[in-house]
Amino acid sequence: APNNFYPHFKLASCFVEHAGRMLLLHRNDMVSQGGKWGQPAGKVEDGESVVEAAARELFEETGIEVDSNQLVCFKEIYVHHDGRNFTDTMFSVVFDKLPNIALNLREH
Repeated sequence: APNNFYPHFKLASCFVEHAGRMLLLHRNDMVSQGGKWGQPAGKVEDGESVVEAAARELFEETGIEVDSNQLVCFKEIYVHHDGRNFTDTMFSVVFDKLPNIALNLREH
């Protein structure tokens, strides 16, 4: 972590890949980061590990259910945005078969 970096919260995110293609979600205009594209992601809740949060967020936002041991952690980044510090631990999962996707329409 950078010197004097004190995160206000932690994020967990998950890149989903199938046949060399990545899943990106378009955020509804009325939610945080509205109008932007990104991977399924969200805040880590109290008592939850970052990998559990990534699996939960993936399910909540896309309906894709994975066991947390299927997720591979590949990077943690340190972010300063809008006057707040947070970490984003990024995971990935690769599917041999295209998963069924049921978007959470309130968010995407």
